[in-house]
Amino acid sequence: IDFRDKERYAAIRDINRARERTGVGVLDIELFTLNAATDVVRFLPALETSAEIGASFVQAVSEDPDQQRAADRFASLCDAAAGFGLRVALEFMRFRQLQTIEAAAALVNAAGRPNAGVLVDALHLSRSGGSPAAVAALPAERIAYMQLCDAPAKAPRLEELAREARHDR
Repeated sequence: IDFRDKERYAAIRDINRARERTGVGVLDIELFTLNAATDVVRFLPALETSAEIGASFVQAVSEDPDQQRAADRFASLCDAAAGFGLRVALEFMRFRQLQTIEAAAALVNAAGRPNAGVLVDALHLSRSGGSPAAVAALPAERIAYMQLCDAPAKAPRLEELAREARHDR
């Protein structure tokens, strides 16, 4: 074990002690970005750490415009995550490559992994033109979880959506 490993294990131990002391769990670990150059093997240490601190999900976004390659990369992430007992929540955002709930569901379906689901963020659902009916159309097992928030009713310009998502809710 080198010094960095000792620091890592100490940090994991401290996180787990705090979780046990407070009763606070870890839902997800953010954010795994998948693109044409992604090598999922590089995510293995982060996936292992996610499992060690009790996370249930890892969150992913896809920035790959090639649908088949995106599905293959997402499936690889799901397979790697499954090895650690983790589920993968795929998030869509109007300002990213994967912009709608339908596109996210199509990618999850194309990957065909049982530990994959769509993360439904109320802000991104609204800003992408989605609806409660679009959420209801998903099979329950394909909804990873939902993020609820408030925000101004009027959407900003497309180029301001990322700022809004990060700072204005």
